Amino acid sequence: MDYNGGCSKKMYSDDTIIPDEIMMAIKTEPEVLIEHEPADLATCEKKLDALRGVMEYRLDQIQTQLNMVLDAQEEANALLRNFITSNQDLRCKFPLKTSKKLRELNSEITPENRNTYINTIKTLLKPQGVIKNLKYILSTDITNEYNVEGVHGKQCLKDLNNFYDVLIDSIEVTATSGTADQQLRKAISLAKKRYFKSKSIARPRASASDN
Repeated sequence: MDYNGGCSKKMYSDDTIIPDEIMMAIKTEPEVLIEHEPADLATCEKKLDALRGVMEYRLDQIQTQLNMVLDAQEEANALLRNFITSNQDLRCKFPLKTSKKLRELNSEITPENRNTYINTIKTLLKPQGVIKNLKYILSTDITNEYNVEGVHGKQCLKDLNNFYDVLIDSIEVTATSGTADQQLRKAISLAKKRYFKSKSIARPRASASDN
């Protein structure tokens, strides 16, 4: 068995950066030892002190890295909280009930926040899609007042380009669903039909109750 300074020599193969003065203390070749001589004990203690320095330095590095991870986690949590709060605030804006509210929303959409609007509208349209759930985005008053192109005396939804583009990008398209634009047109048309159907049913009931 080989002896080196009365202590086992350990090689470090990781990427830890160790200060030069600690490395010099570790790499200094010890004197040839004679068993039980005082010089042997002093050399061993010197080596142990150097190793303690290495361990303390590594612990400091680990603590620094841990603090960085904790800081990054806290930042991520803050971003998530802001996203949830922002998303909840957006959901409260829907369904849009007046042309004024629709135009205000159109002016609020920017390149920076459009994805947040898209995600919010996507959530409101699930699971049945725009044809069934457009009512959660636009009220009956809006679907009666607007259509996509602004024909037949209606206002043009495409003129509100920020909102229109966000709404189109929120509509899920499958192999059999048709384009997002086609689905939106159909959804507006069906919303109007449902409205007038409900009005026609309600009218005879109102007349019967008067009698």
